[in-house]
Amino acid sequence: SASRASTMADDILLRVVGGGVTHGVRVPQTARVLDVKERIQEATGANPAQQRLLFKGKERTDTEKIVEAGFTRGCKVMLLFRDFTPAPAAPAEPRVRSSDQLALNAPQKAQEARGPEPAGTPPGTTAGDGDASMDANMLLMNVVCQGKTHPVALVADASVGDLKMHMSGITGATAAQQRLIIKGKERNDTERVSSYGLAHGAKVMLLFREGFHREADGAKVVADVSQR
Repeated sequence: SASRASTMADDILLRVVGGGVTHGVRVPQTARVLDVKERIQEATGANPAQQRLLFKGKERTDTEKIVEAGFTRGCKVMLLFRDFTPAPAAPAEPRVRSSDQLALNAPQKAQEARGPEPAGTPPGTTAGDGDASMDANMLLMNVVCQGKTHPVALVADASVGDLKMHMSGITGATAAQQRLIIKGKERNDTERVSSYGLAHGAKVMLLFREGFHREADGAKVVADVSQR
């Protein structure tokens, strides 16, 4: 109906990035952060208490109105999990209308039109990007695992445990099955990643326990990292 079409036009489509997957989440402009989490639950299975939504460098509370927090159409929201491991299988294609998919692809198309970014632009950001203030408060790193490099963005106060939960969605390994080697040492889940003084783009080694990685291979990688 015409009234339904008008209501849909007033909705906000968000790009929620978590576990290596981008979810298109559509909510009304009057929605609160809790409403966004409930929509994310439909896609991930994580209940609102198991989610942390980060926008412009801050974790947002459930009672905040998304418009007052600055959420706009197509903006990027970071998703981290608490006590929850996303399914490692590739997610099904999101059921979004073609107009929604165009909206999700708009930032990429705009980047292609602009061409290469100027030298010195941090990875994961764009010159003049409206979300630059968020990225300025994020720690961008490269997690190296079994010969592959995974770019990861974390809020500045994220813990090693938060990073492991993020990697669970990519590798399928639980937090307990992971060993994160930062600056030559295995790090504790409760430690803050920012406390290590890492520069943007720094490399972090990820090893596995319990059958994910042979112990001999793990020991060799740790020794190699320690000698750098």
